[in-house]
Amino acid sequence: MEMYRGEGVNAEAKQERGFASDPGDYGRGEYWTDSQAFASNYGTVRKTVIELRNALRLDPNEMVRLIRDEYGMTKAWLPQRERIAAAERFTRDMLAKGYDGIAAYGYEQPDIWSVCVFDRSL
Repeated sequence: MEMYRGEGVNAEAKQERGFASDPGDYGRGEYWTDSQAFASNYGTVRKTVIELRNALRLDPNEMVRLIRDEYGMTKAWLPQRERIAAAERFTRDMLAKGYDGIAAYGYEQPDIWSVCVFDRSL
């Protein structure tokens, strides 16, 4: 799938904290979208073809249940270190189950795909 990634707007924050806009609401890895306009919110847009062999595909309701209710990754009131730990735990668990990324349709915005290619170094 041809995807876009915005880079650069939060480069200073990323260097300081280890993430640009959140600590990893889909897990730890690189975030992509099929919406060039949405990607532009995060900086200069880069385009590439993303090929995941075994993506975890979720609808928005399943996504909320997993990343908020089960792992606690989107609970913005939690300290960042707890959200990062949750995102790392989630990523390790999904990699152990054989997933190489996560893909969701309509979670970020209606009618767009968003993808996280998991960081395999965890």
